[in-house]
Amino acid sequence: MIALALYLPSMPENYYKFEWYLKNQRKRAKEYRHRYEVKNILYKAYRPGKHQEVPPSITNKVKFAAHAKKCGLPVPETLAVIKNGVVSAKSNKLLQKVKCDLFVKPIEGKGGRNANRLEYMEMPSEEVLFRDTFKNKISTLDKILDSYKKRSKSHKNKDGYLVQPCLANHSSIKPYTGRTVSTCRVITIVNEKDTPEVVAAAFRMPSNPQSVVDNIHAGGFSSPIDITSGKLGKASFLGVSGNLGQLEIHPESNARIEDFTLPYWSEVIKLCKQAHTSFMPRMIIGWDICITEDGPIIIEGNAQPCPDHIQRVHRAPLGNERFGQLLAFHIKKTMQGTANNCRIKQ
Repeated sequence: MIALALYLPSMPENYYKFEWYLKNQRKRAKEYRHRYEVKNILYKAYRPGKHQEVPPSITNKVKFAAHAKKCGLPVPETLAVIKNGVVSAKSNKLLQKVKCDLFVKPIEGKGGRNANRLEYMEMPSEEVLFRDTFKNKISTLDKILDSYKKRSKSHKNKDGYLVQPCLANHSSIKPYTGRTVSTCRVITIVNEKDTPEVVAAAFRMPSNPQSVVDNIHAGGFSSPIDITSGKLGKASFLGVSGNLGQLEIHPESNARIEDFTLPYWSEVIKLCKQAHTSFMPRMIIGWDICITEDGPIIIEGNAQPCPDHIQRVHRAPLGNERFGQLLAFHIKKTMQGTANNCRIKQ
């Protein structure tokens, strides 16, 4: 670790996360791309041409869902938006009669933080009740929404919350997910032909089957996905809490993870490419895709996908793969454009 630190600008945790204590992995240490590089430098260094329009919002989940729906992309229905102490719903009567699990998440949230599942409770009476999994408390939807109205008045939660129906995974996937809605993280980058290309993917699973979210940063684990076949490899935790091994079998269900082929995989690839086209001129997008019985649905997009997750589960660097190649292509193109503009001004 000390020897690497002399020439590699990387956090100490990456020594374990990327297994640089192994000789073969250590040889490729320079090929790894790091969170601070891409999020703070490389992603921001890329700028679309001055004649290109501003790309649609991805960070704001309400605007993202509205634009995706406008483009004919499959996304969960927006049932309500809670902001500044007010619940805005298309139909309050419809919202009160809903009889399915609901998902509440911050409009500008990241990493699954403060997301909540409201579990619909089957009752013999006409009363509609939900279990707030965040508080582990059963209540009416009105009372639960009132608590969110109060939260949304604070500066900390000023961006508000989004309420959507909770999706369900394809039956073949449920042995790996429990009650959690698991997603595929698929990264697309615009290639040299100005066409979106899938460059990497991973399937996320919760370590706790009762978990609300599947994020690896929230304690879950992930499997690499072969983007050609949709086949899973051995799963891994993020590797920063002592969980350095690989999982061939799911620890809760005993279902075999390695070599399982995800259903609708060709449809997932097609959807991600189509979706990226709808959000041009963005250079890179990380998609969270839920595979349901009826096919893939887009949960949300990420404008600055972190490479740590993908590199960890694939146990390989992205620097010399298509991710790195296309990132370098766009940065070089941007720098050439900047240089040309400087020459013109002079």
